[in-house]
Amino acid sequence: IDMEVAQITWEECEKMGCKTKGTIIDIRSKEDYQKGHVENAIHISAEEIEAGVSLPKGILFLYCDTGIQSLSMVRFLMRK
Repeated sequence: IDMEVAQITWEECEKMGCKTKGTIIDIRSKEDYQKGHVENAIHISAEEIEAGVSLPKGILFLYCDTGIQSLSMVRFLMRK
């Protein structure tokens, strides 16, 4: 997998136009996603990613509450 990784804040993501340049993936629980999420974000839980769910093609922006889980998922994907 050809992959470039950067840890950025939501403000940085918005400035670089992430809503139009890729797919925003909320990896929190379904309940947290339903309580509120970033506009245009899709929900794919960390568990689904670990189970091998098919991810959208192109640039992916993963997010969670603190950045810890999303960083862990990026590392997981890099090992695949």
